[in-house]
Amino acid sequence: MLKQCFIIFVFCSLYAFGQTSGDQIAFKKAMSAPTDSARLEEINKFIAENPTSNLLPNAYAVKFQIYANMKNDSGAYFSVKKYLSILDQSQLVPALNAVAFEFAQRMLFIDSAAVMIDSAITLYKKEEPVLLNTKGLILFRLKRYSEALKTQERAVALLPENAKIDSRYVSLFVQLGFIQFESGLSLQGMQKIILGNLVLPREGLPVDKVDSLLATKNIDAKNISLIRDSLYRSAISEFLKFSSDSAFAKSRLAVSLALNNIFPELALQYGKEAYAAARSRTIEERSGASASLGLTNYHLQRYQDAERYLSEAAIYAPPNETEIFMTLGRVKELLGKKKEAFDAYLSGAMGSNNTSVYDKLIELKNELFPTISLDSIIVARQAAALQFTPEEYQRTKQVLKNNEFPRIVLAELFTGSECRPCQAADVAFDYLIDRFKTSSLAILEYHQHIPLPDPLVNADTEKRAKYYGISSTPTAVFNGRTVITSGGSRVMAKNKFFLYADIIEKEIQKPASVTVALTASLKNNIVTVKAKALSTEKNINLKVRIALVEDEVQYKGSNGIERHKFVVRKMIKSVEGYSFPKDGKLTVSQTVNLQLLKTELEAYYEKTKDRFSKLGTSLKEKKTHIDPNRLAVVLFVQDDATREILQATTVKVE
Repeated sequence: MLKQCFIIFVFCSLYAFGQTSGDQIAFKKAMSAPTDSARLEEINKFIAENPTSNLLPNAYAVKFQIYANMKNDSGAYFSVKKYLSILDQSQLVPALNAVAFEFAQRMLFIDSAAVMIDSAITLYKKEEPVLLNTKGLILFRLKRYSEALKTQERAVALLPENAKIDSRYVSLFVQLGFIQFESGLSLQGMQKIILGNLVLPREGLPVDKVDSLLATKNIDAKNISLIRDSLYRSAISEFLKFSSDSAFAKSRLAVSLALNNIFPELALQYGKEAYAAARSRTIEERSGASASLGLTNYHLQRYQDAERYLSEAAIYAPPNETEIFMTLGRVKELLGKKKEAFDAYLSGAMGSNNTSVYDKLIELKNELFPTISLDSIIVARQAAALQFTPEEYQRTKQVLKNNEFPRIVLAELFTGSECRPCQAADVAFDYLIDRFKTSSLAILEYHQHIPLPDPLVNADTEKRAKYYGISSTPTAVFNGRTVITSGGSRVMAKNKFFLYADIIEKEIQKPASVTVALTASLKNNIVTVKAKALSTEKNINLKVRIALVEDEVQYKGSNGIERHKFVVRKMIKSVEGYSFPKDGKLTVSQTVNLQLLKTELEAYYEKTKDRFSKLGTSLKEKKTHIDPNRLAVVLFVQDDATREILQATTVKVE
């Protein structure tokens, strides 16, 4: 779908450029001016000095925003017309839509906005929800309610199933609600507005505003609260009906109801039910349910309970979950625990540039630690966050049935030395190595050319990514089935570790139907691998795959990670692996000539170097040498029909 917000559209192209150029530096300098008037002066200077810059449309877009803020309608109109006139044609449809929507939102030049959106719809040549939504808003502003209603109904009809409770689309339904409210369908429209309020409570309407809107429809004052409560109950029922995960839905409803001060008992009930349901789920979901119950109690002014659940959530919450740490800090302050409040705010500052966090930190620092700088405190906390050694995992003895075997989990990480968001995942995998012995966990790391060329990539690591359909890093895959794609900076590594370890510990408890044996030795530069695998289930989709890895490679790319663990150098035989015979018993004997492997890696390096040089970039270093003292072999059994990995093992090359 097209972007709706003008500001988002305007600046998305700024970050599409590769390396920072001189005009980008000048543009950023102009944007950093402290006031609108100073920014306008700098932008005008930028336009005069950079008449052929690709950022010229952005400059006129910024002028529009500044003039609009200053209520200078003529300046705003001239700037946006200039912006549209010099824009690349491929960007014209979303730009026309964004400008028309902005005009409608600000109640500026509505007639011009109507012409713009009609032009965008004509150019697009097919119905598109966001374009129709903009047209619906313009017709609504013009009080052409019947036309607005038909247009908005067409817009929502094009949305995916269950879009009405999806935060990405709910604004279109809220707009339909307002149009219905003014088109003789007041209660039907108000229910949509309330449902949107439950999905996005901070962007909806508080209860007292709902009451005042209902009062404009000549509803008896005695009946307003009854009607409003009935509408809320219907919206809640609809929310739960269309939610695929009732526990997650109740968790969201709990916070929304408490924030809007409606049905407090029901809010607590939903929060507790979601919290109980999350106990059997992932650590991420447990933390989320704790946070929701904590926020619910906070909005209901139950501060002792809020402190309990928010503190529980904060243990595993990533630093960028600013709301959790900010609210916990407020609760601690309300309970008179200022040092603990400062610590909560400090945790929130680790992964956020939120100014409100820093304002609270400065306020409390000046009171609690007047002689210490805030920067030094933050730096010390960041350093401490990386000084983490996990406890070693103690595997409990399992009671196994006949034809069942203890399972070794395979954790696969698709990463890149040039991928800055891969920092957290890379360090978290190092923590996994510290926690789990090879009798419980096998690890493989496949480097990818994302976003820039990486010398630790080879043809097999690229093919393995294609096997899973992976096109972004970091992506962690556990036993072939559980996929985690989010990344982050180093300070988020501990959070990622807890998430990954929780998944692994659950997978370890599942017995396997496959057992394997593996040996690997090195003589005269030849690695000899011998393996046996036995499957008690006859499955034609089972494959044995074997990877030759270096358990540590030193190389520092732009993401700053210097030591890379269990780097895949080759998939022995091929990425496709070995198929099981009909009797379920597979024997493998395979050799790898390290000199031939080095030649193979060098040929790939030269091919890659040539490919990327044509794109204006290059490999920083050649990493084709293989250290024979750091070699290991990882074998795993995978069901190609489901992608599930049934067994794995790791051995050092002797």
